[in-house]
Amino acid sequence: MKVETSGLVPFTPTRRDLLAAGLGGFGLVVTSGCDIQSGQMSEFEKMTDSRRIIERKFPVKLYSQKEFDSDSRSNPDDPLPWTQGQLSMMEEFLELVPSHMIVPREGSKKLRYINADLGDSHSDHIIGGECCAQKTPNGYAMDVITFNSKSFVPGAKDRSKKTFVHEHAHRITPWNKIDDDIFNKEEEIWMDALGDIFHEPSREKINEVLQKHAPRAKTNAARSEDHFSFAYGLKNVEEFIAVMAQNYPSGRSFFIRMYSPYFGKAGSEQLLEFTTDIIFRGKKYH
Repeated sequence: MKVETSGLVPFTPTRRDLLAAGLGGFGLVVTSGCDIQSGQMSEFEKMTDSRRIIERKFPVKLYSQKEFDSDSRSNPDDPLPWTQGQLSMMEEFLELVPSHMIVPREGSKKLRYINADLGDSHSDHIIGGECCAQKTPNGYAMDVITFNSKSFVPGAKDRSKKTFVHEHAHRITPWNKIDDDIFNKEEEIWMDALGDIFHEPSREKINEVLQKHAPRAKTNAARSEDHFSFAYGLKNVEEFIAVMAQNYPSGRSFFIRMYSPYFGKAGSEQLLEFTTDIIFRGKKYH
């Protein structure tokens, strides 16, 4: 491997030189994990580099369940924590969502993603992921989203994208906030907006409205995965918001077509406006 430096004679660097260059000695970027002799990288090394790129670009950190539990990473003897296909999707989806959805909570330096086997889907919903925010004994806010390794896969990219948006919508709702003052302030904003749409003053009353549509939605659930998820979203306000969020990037026409049969044209337009303004803070998709 020859390295040219401006105005100097070409030289062949030693491994020590290359390591120094990685720290800025020559202003070079050396890909970690590369076999210098062959120039080839193992699948583990490629995964490690791809993961590092994502973690430098976004305020996130990626783990397998084993890595997260042991607080230790990069053991080539373990199964791959993430596949290259999953990491490519992850980077694409991180570009898709608005930045406020991935900002770490106060007390967390990074939003943590775990790739783990969450089991098979249930009869009423697909297990795509889980969102968790909690306090540890020392007051540290644990900000974690777990993706189901069985369903968060390139072969089901549209479902994976909707899972990604769904779980990030959960983490920004008032009901997933740790701080009581933030919860009270944000719940008032969200509930005022939803109250105007449903003409009901409380979360409990809105849940009742949603559940009145459940029998009809369940009969339509077999039509497609989108209808299946829509029916699950009628479970309560929190899931309704997350399912609206996952449908939103599919575009206005898709959104209105999904919600109009249940909430009318005017109601679906109001729900779309709520999703745009409150959940996505003005970000629009085609």
